[in-house]
Amino acid sequence: PGLAARGSAGEAESRASCTFRRVENATMVSFAQPLFWQIRYLITGLSKKNYKSSVSELHHLISLYGYDAQVFFLRTLIEEIQFQDAKHGGGSGRDQLKIQLLQNELKEIENEEQFGVILLQAIEASRDGGLLEDFFAHLCRVGKLQLRGQLTLGVATLHSVNEATRREGAKFLRTKLREYSSPGGRGLKLPETLLHTLLAALRGPELEETLEERDRDTLFKQLIDSHPDVDTSRNPCAGLVHLQRMSPSRLARHEKRTVVADLTLLATSSGSSSDGPLEGIRACDIVEEIGRGSGSASSQAIRDVMPLFPGIGTRGLAEIICMCVRTAGAPPDTHANLAAGVFSAAVRDTWNDPSTSTFPQIEASSDRGAEGTQDTTIIVEAVRDTVPDAKWGEVFELVFDLPELQLNDRRGFQALLAAHRAARGSGEAFPLGAILRLRKNTRAQLQFLRFAVDAEVAQLNFASVPKSLLQPVPGLPGAEDASRIGGANHCWGCR
Repeated sequence: PGLAARGSAGEAESRASCTFRRVENATMVSFAQPLFWQIRYLITGLSKKNYKSSVSELHHLISLYGYDAQVFFLRTLIEEIQFQDAKHGGGSGRDQLKIQLLQNELKEIENEEQFGVILLQAIEASRDGGLLEDFFAHLCRVGKLQLRGQLTLGVATLHSVNEATRREGAKFLRTKLREYSSPGGRGLKLPETLLHTLLAALRGPELEETLEERDRDTLFKQLIDSHPDVDTSRNPCAGLVHLQRMSPSRLARHEKRTVVADLTLLATSSGSSSDGPLEGIRACDIVEEIGRGSGSASSQAIRDVMPLFPGIGTRGLAEIICMCVRTAGAPPDTHANLAAGVFSAAVRDTWNDPSTSTFPQIEASSDRGAEGTQDTTIIVEAVRDTVPDAKWGEVFELVFDLPELQLNDRRGFQALLAAHRAARGSGEAFPLGAILRLRKNTRAQLQFLRFAVDAEVAQLNFASVPKSLLQPVPGLPGAEDASRIGGANHCWGCR
């Protein structure tokens, strides 16, 4: 991952197309401590006399060394600035130069898709332990971050591996969502990817402790109403909008005629009609609603629902894999059993069976697995059985090109491996060759490699990639034993 070169006027065109996914000049700067020393030296030594030349050199280093250099650059600025003093207009002249540099940098990159992720990574690296809501507010105020960028940062905090950061980040996002819903913020148009992420957060468990359900419903509706140009019947938001109307907690609170009409349409739709209720709805959104948290009990519900997507292709299957990975570390959905029962009853057209004394609900199951991979295994096995002609090799090739893939922690990594075993069998090696090539989602690619280097050889073996291992170098330690080159799973001997 890298950023476009910036600095001179002649590079303006390259800078305008800046993206975190460029990897032409990518390098593993983790082994280049002198680079970090130089970045810190330039920032700590900022003065009016050398400001222009130092900033130019900093941007040049970022363009050369990419993502890690960008993170460390922001981290150092955050460490050097006293935000409490800066908030009240204090601070030395050097601090003011650093604040000016931070403001310019945030303004330059806040429209990038991964802005929230990279800023949060820099913030967490600069602070020990969890982050407080007040710190996010101070940073945004001092950095003059626009509301769109603050929402992006708030969403990123919900996926932090630090529990305290997730909790405080949810409070921060709550404040920003209310600010957005106020008369002064409703005119702001959000990118479709950010809109989808916010809708997903309001539908998920991340904000349940900080926002009442009625408030979440109101914010959900306001976000949709504020973007009339977004076709919620065809794009990825369609599934969230449809599920919002059919959420289990709303079944008892809203008019029965709305739910009954939805279930009748779902029961009579073949999934192929161009004007059917599932048009534009992604299979992964439905599967997430009914398959996460109820264990093996949801397997039949998935088998019932998947035939409604007869045209699901490689991308649709890859999105299901990404969903399993993303939710591997999330707490179980307490409504999954009811949702699974609703969908199964709808597909089988038994939702209005007079012989049924209670509303359909699949019994809960506790077999989520020690590492949270059991849900993934159950989901993928059910999908595999209902899509017998799936090209799983292409599916796992594609996942590293999709922005939906998020490997935030080891549980997500284990879930991806579990998904591959469930789809292709335990005897099939994970396609490591796909990881060693240029991919669009470079962040997920590097996250995977971070966990892969410590993986047991029974899980991953880089020697399985054809013609990937370096030849032993005579005279170096380990050269006499080819079976141990590059570590137990040969990761450091792979080219």
